[in-house]
Amino acid sequence: MSNLERAMKTAPHGVVRGLNSLLDAISEDDVLEVQKDALFRHLCNQNVNADRAARIWIAERYLSKEIARRKLALLRSGVQESRPAPYHLPALADMP
Repeated sequence: MSNLERAMKTAPHGVVRGLNSLLDAISEDDVLEVQKDALFRHLCNQNVNADRAARIWIAERYLSKEIARRKLALLRSGVQESRPAPYHLPALADMP
């Protein structure tokens, strides 16, 4: 089971709806291209819906890249003016 499938089983309804919208927005051409991929075919269980599995495969790769991009952007956004929690508390002011 993929991480996205696991998340869709446990996430709140709004998150599941958003993930389903993401899966639905993936083009048929992209799905067909992934289904031709040797690694996808090797890892994809023959008993699953290949179309949905391909959409999840694409979405997981997109989300992984997007999460990494956003983390880097946050780190590059500059130095914080104040210390992050909980180090902003006076009791922890002398901690490096």
